[in-house]
Amino acid sequence: YIMRTHQWPRWIKAAVLCARSAPSLPPMPLPVCASARPAPLLRRTLVALSLWAAAGVAFATKPEIDIDGVDGKLRDNVRLSLSLSREACDTPRWRVQRQFRSADGEVDGALRAFGHYHAKLTKRLEFAKDCWSANFQIDPGEPVRIQAVDVEIDGGAKDDSAFADLLRGLPLKPGDILIHGLYEQIKSDLTTLAAERGYLNGQFTRSELRVDPEKNSAVVRLRYASGPRYRFGELRIHQKGLDEDLIQRILRYPLDTFFDSAQLTKLHQRLTDSGYFSRVKVRQRRDEAVDGRIPVDVELDLKKRHRYSAGAGFSTDIGPNIKLGYEQRRVNPRGHRLTANLSASPVSSSLAGDYQIPLENPQTDWLTLQAGYQTEDTDSESSDQFKLAVSRASRRPSGWLRAASIEFLHEESTIGEEDQTSTLLMPGVDWSRIRVIKGDSLYPKLGYRANFGLRGSDRSLGSDTAFLQLRMSGKGIWSPHWLPGRFISRAELGVSLVGDFDVLPASQRFFAGGDNSVRGYGFKELGPEDAAGDVTGGKHLVVGSIEYEHPIRDKWSVAGFVDTGNALDNFADPLKTAIGLGIRWRSPIGPIRVDLAHPLDDPDTAVRLHISMGPDL
Repeated sequence: YIMRTHQWPRWIKAAVLCARSAPSLPPMPLPVCASARPAPLLRRTLVALSLWAAAGVAFATKPEIDIDGVDGKLRDNVRLSLSLSREACDTPRWRVQRQFRSADGEVDGALRAFGHYHAKLTKRLEFAKDCWSANFQIDPGEPVRIQAVDVEIDGGAKDDSAFADLLRGLPLKPGDILIHGLYEQIKSDLTTLAAERGYLNGQFTRSELRVDPEKNSAVVRLRYASGPRYRFGELRIHQKGLDEDLIQRILRYPLDTFFDSAQLTKLHQRLTDSGYFSRVKVRQRRDEAVDGRIPVDVELDLKKRHRYSAGAGFSTDIGPNIKLGYEQRRVNPRGHRLTANLSASPVSSSLAGDYQIPLENPQTDWLTLQAGYQTEDTDSESSDQFKLAVSRASRRPSGWLRAASIEFLHEESTIGEEDQTSTLLMPGVDWSRIRVIKGDSLYPKLGYRANFGLRGSDRSLGSDTAFLQLRMSGKGIWSPHWLPGRFISRAELGVSLVGDFDVLPASQRFFAGGDNSVRGYGFKELGPEDAAGDVTGGKHLVVGSIEYEHPIRDKWSVAGFVDTGNALDNFADPLKTAIGLGIRWRSPIGPIRVDLAHPLDDPDTAVRLHISMGPDL
C-alpha cells in the first residue's frame, strides 16, 4: 500500500521491500539487499518507520469544507451543524455521501436559528486520490426581523424593580434580526431571576414565538406568573461542639426578609471561611414552608480540634530557617483559638503565642492576646525582645483590616558598641489590605498590598523615651496587555519623631538592605554610622524598587530590577542604588527568587547573591 500511494525515494522503497523479504524466499534482486537478508530487528525497524511516516501523511491531510456566502457567527454555526465536518479523509465514501445528502437540513436549521428562513444552497462534493472536499455556496436571503416583543409579569414580581430592570434590557427589541437563542435567553433570565428573588412558584402561562416567513417578521409573546414572594423562615442548625450563639453571629441569618438564593450562597461561604467546619451544608426547605416562610437547615461537621504544621526555607537575609506551628481551633464552645509558632534561623529566631476571642462578628472582629520572645543578631545590631500585646482587629466593608493595639516591649540590644536596655508601652493602629485583581494568590498578574501603621509612646506611660512613628509600605503588580511579563514595584517610608534617639531600641529604628529592601547590600547593613563605622540605624527610611519579570519557559522567568533607598537621620542624606538580574521559578508553594545585584554606589563591591521565597503579595 505504501509503495502504491506515496512517492517515496527509491532507496527507501528498496529498504522496505528488502526488510519484508521472508527467510524462506530467495533474496530480492535489489542493489540494497545485495546477497544477504537484513536482521530481524532491522526489518521491524524499517517497516515501523515506513508505516509511521505513512500514518503521519494521512493524519496531516484533512478534508476541505468551504462555506461561502456567509461569515462570522453565521458561518461558524453552519460549520458546527454539519455532520460532514466531523468526518475524516479515510471515512468510507458511502458514509461521506450520506452525510453530504443530509447537509441541506442541517444548513437550513443553522441559518433559521439566526433568522434566515429563505436561504438558497448550492453544494458540491469531490473525491480526490487521498481525500475528499466539499463546497457550500449559501445565499442567506433577507432575515426575519422582530416586529413586537410583548413580555408581561403577573403576581408579586409585577412591582419588583429587579424585573423592571430586566425588561428594560431585553436582548431582543423590535427591528432586531430574530435569533432563537436570544428568545430562549429571555425565558431563562426570567426563571433565574424569579428563583433568586424568592418567587419559587413562578411559571410561564404563555410562551410564544410566532414567525411569519412570508413577511419576514416575528412576534415574541411571554407571560410569566411569579406567584407570591417567599421569606426566610426558621433557621435550624444541626451540629455539636460550638455554641449556637457563635454560629448565629457567623451566619447573620436574614430572618423574615425576602428569600434570595444568593443569600444561601453567602451563608455557606461565611461558615466555610470561619475555619471551624470541615463540612457545611445549607438547604432551603420550600416543601415545609408555612405562611410563605421557608425554613433553612444548616448541617455542620467540625474540623479536628488540633492542627500541627512544619516548614523549612532559606533566604540570604537570615539563612536556613525552620518553622513549627500549633493551632487549637476551638479552646471552648465559644470558639476561642490558641496558636503557637516557633521560628529558628542563624540570624533571627522567635517564639510567639496568640489567644484569639471572636467578637460580635466572628468573620471580621477579633480580640487577640499576644506574647512572644525574639532574638536577632545581624552585622549591625543584636537584640533580645520580650513582648506582650492586646489588639482588636476588624475588617471594614471596604476590605481594609484595621488593628488597634497596645504593646509592652522590653528589649536588650547592642547597637554598634553601645549596650542598652529599653522598656516601652506603645499604643498603635495599623491598616492593611491585600487585593488580587487578576490571577491567583501565588502568581497575581494584577494586584497590590498596602500597609500603614502609626505607633508611639510617652514617658508618662512609663516608657524610657517618647516617640511617634509612621510606617508605610506598598507593593503593586501590573501585567500590561502589550507585554507578556509583569512589572513589580514596591516602596517603603518610615518617619520618626523621637525625644531621645539613643534610648530607642533597635527594633524601633530603621535599617535598610537585604532581600526585600535594597538588594546588593547585606541584611540591615545600610543606615547612619557611628564614629567607629558601625551602622546604628536611622530615624527615617526610604526604599523604592521597580522590576520587570519576563516569562521564558513554563514556570520559569527572568527579571531585571533597580533598587534604591537607605535608612536616614535626615531626608537630605544620600540614597544607595543597586541594579541586578534574577531568575524566578513558580514552585507549588510560591515563587522562588534568585537574584544577582550590584551596588552602583560601591563599584568595588562584588555582585551579591540574594535568594528568597514566598508569595508576591
